[in-house]
Amino acid sequence: MIWNLDESSFCSDPSKTKIVGQRGLPATRTTSGHGKQNTTVLMCCSASGEKAPPLIIFKGKHVWDQWLAPPGSEFPDMTYAATANGWMESTVFKNYFEKSFVKCLPPERPVLVIYDGHATHLSVEVVRIAIDNQITILKLPPHTSHILQPLDLSVFKSLKTRWDAKLVEWQRKNVGIKMPQNIFSKLIGDIWRETNPEILRSGFVKAGIYT
Repeated sequence: MIWNLDESSFCSDPSKTKIVGQRGLPATRTTSGHGKQNTTVLMCCSASGEKAPPLIIFKGKHVWDQWLAPPGSEFPDMTYAATANGWMESTVFKNYFEKSFVKCLPPERPVLVIYDGHATHLSVEVVRIAIDNQITILKLPPHTSHILQPLDLSVFKSLKTRWDAKLVEWQRKNVGIKMPQNIFSKLIGDIWRETNPEILRSGFVKAGIYT
């Protein structure tokens, strides 16, 4: 089995965005306004269209219960973390890799996981976990994500388009209100759940990794 994982940022405060669109047509996109706020989300999928639980990284010292998606509405086994700047850190990645990614894998082996060579993704601990679980890590060469990273080639574009639509819908119903973290978590889970497996597979095909 072949998997790919990568992070991307999603606007998490629609009160600081602007709705744009053509007159007479529904607005379906947002553009960042002054002082935008983004939240990092790690996504992971396979070449056959399976989805791993996403990881949401909030800015803060701790993950609070009120930041989690409402019970029953979250993507199964969605994972949360908090860091000082809201970005990925080595410990956060290691915990996700061990406690979320590995646990969601089917029993079939071997497994190949592809991701970029950011320093937070590469540690002795992660390599040991991979070896223990018959997982091979393939690090993408520098500056090649736009041609070799399946998530970048098809998945994130689709996710961002649908995320913009979610923000527009929220903004219309909650003018000037900052989106609570638990609603952000729920909506991220919603767009990931709704993603067509064919979109996931197409990224691997475009990257020349899988046909």
